Amino acid sequence: MGKTTALTQFLKEVVRSSDHADVGVVVFLSRKAEIERLVEEANLRPDDFAVYTADDEYNAISPTPVNDAQVLFTTQQMLTSRCKGGSFEQCSAFYYLHRVRDVRVWDETLEPGEVVTLSSDDLGELLPYLRRMAVTTADQVQDLLGKTVSAPSGSVITIPAFEGLTGLRVSSDHGGSLRRNLDALAAMSGRPVRILPGQGKQKVALHTREALPTDMAPLLVLDASGRVRETYNCWNRHRTGLVRLRSAPKDYSALTVHVFDQGSGKDSWTKNDDRLAVEIATVIDSKPDEPWLVVSHKDFVSISIPKLILEHVTTARDRVQFVTWGQHTATNAFADIPNVVIASTYCLPDWQYSGLAYACSGRPVNQELAHSAVGAIRLGEHGHNIYQALCRASVRGNDGGRCKPCTAYFIAAKASGIRDKLADWFPGCQVTTWSPSRRRLQGQKKRAVLDYIATRRAEDPDAVILFKEVQEAVGISDRKQLTKIRKCEHFRAELTELGLQEHMTGNRKGANAFIRFFHPILGGD
Repeated sequence: MGKTTALTQFLKEVVRSSDHADVGVVVFLSRKAEIERLVEEANLRPDDFAVYTADDEYNAISPTPVNDAQVLFTTQQMLTSRCKGGSFEQCSAFYYLHRVRDVRVWDETLEPGEVVTLSSDDLGELLPYLRRMAVTTADQVQDLLGKTVSAPSGSVITIPAFEGLTGLRVSSDHGGSLRRNLDALAAMSGRPVRILPGQGKQKVALHTREALPTDMAPLLVLDASGRVRETYNCWNRHRTGLVRLRSAPKDYSALTVHVFDQGSGKDSWTKNDDRLAVEIATVIDSKPDEPWLVVSHKDFVSISIPKLILEHVTTARDRVQFVTWGQHTATNAFADIPNVVIASTYCLPDWQYSGLAYACSGRPVNQELAHSAVGAIRLGEHGHNIYQALCRASVRGNDGGRCKPCTAYFIAAKASGIRDKLADWFPGCQVTTWSPSRRRLQGQKKRAVLDYIATRRAEDPDAVILFKEVQEAVGISDRKQLTKIRKCEHFRAELTELGLQEHMTGNRKGANAFIRFFHPILGGD
């Protein structure tokens, strides 16, 4: 914490130092949105800095030409696109006073190698375009698609040498994925790749390439979670050029972490959405007068985690704020919130962890990697994301080297290893078990369905209560909504307590009614 403050204070000093007027500074950022915040916090004048991105609106923040601005703000993607694997010193796009900038700062994550992938789906997407532009290349890609799909997972194949890919033009109508796939195919051309499993029958071709110009050093990397990431340890063990600077340890004894040993990936939320939402709502309701921050997946399929949670919250809802993975870094908007729920685990595809292990170790993909090495990278990435997410809240504060008081709730499977690493990621924190509350079912529609069924049961213990009847009675127009309610673990528990079960009546292929146990239509008592 505090790296941005250190950077902005440095920028203030360097631009007002007459002894350093000829020293150029370049700051590489992961997001364009960070530029305006840094300019404001450093109190820079328009003639002190320039902005160099692919976005003219951001470039217009300062009218100063790049070569005349002592401080240059640009994106990490611009370095990749302008240097293209060449020399930084020879890339005049970043010059100050017609020479290379002396001070280079990289904000957030840095990896020495880039993970390049092409899935069988990506190869299929290339075919229609290549069929129109380069028929011979299209035939080669079609053959490669068949070879990729049939190759055993973990095997190594060599990609044919494709000529003429760099000359192909992609219009803006095609979108970024086509351009990315062509670039990946060109990077793999004539080189070995490792075939790894994707989703279902999908296969993924994995390759890595150097991400930085060879003369990029010295480069100052400001990564708040650098201490917990295994990528830097891997880089340090197998490559040269990385130097860890002295750190300022922080005491997290004011942080208490409650862990619910339950999977919280997208599959787990799909299967246990109401159960997980009820447990989160229960802890939020346990502190009805305090603000909360919930970190979760973006909406996926038909699931909106924020919506599900708020359906079960019975206290004031306007004190609960949500942030999704991908937006969980580089914001101070929640710095005063003392309660955090990490509602889901952010996971990369397995092949991405393998790619990071290859990229950071510098090993070619045709060499085998130890399973433990990939596992360490995976756990380190969990640490990185959890650290970044939790440090959006009050724990980011500093009180004499100690974090501000904060209570966090994590949902994470035991097999993830997250629980065991929390004390390493947050030295001094207290880790306890978050026990399920088994709170009764909440939600207006679910409650209405149960109340109606209970009333009908009281009126006529032998009643056959059709699903259609229930829908009409409580105002559910979409049959899928009732199906979702019926599948809810808490709903089924309360249905059992009423002495009811689902059953098929008539010539239906599935259940279409609620009836009591040992009902006469089942064969008598």
